[in-house]
Amino acid sequence: LSSFSQRAYDGYEAFAAAEGVRYKKAGYNYQVGQPTQSGDARNRVGLGAALWDDMTNFADTSRAYVVVVSFAGTSEPSVTLVVAPLAITGDWRVWVAPAQ
Repeated sequence: LSSFSQRAYDGYEAFAAAEGVRYKKAGYNYQVGQPTQSGDARNRVGLGAALWDDMTNFADTSRAYVVVVSFAGTSEPSVTLVVAPLAITGDWRVWVAPAQ
């Protein structure tokens, strides 16, 4: 996970715990939206200022994809993931936008 994702969840352990709780809920299923590079989904307002600032500082945003994950059968809010390569190394990273 990116440094932003870890900060948003107060560390990897908290992120893993939150995902574990979601997984155990009855009727829990992931539904993954189609990846998009649309400006409608990939912008400062849609992703939140903190994620946007972190991503624009470190990622090649011209190659960024946004994927929305929803949780069928639960009241859990959907989660937005941004997948992009780091500008310097080219390694791909995932930014996790906190539920809004």
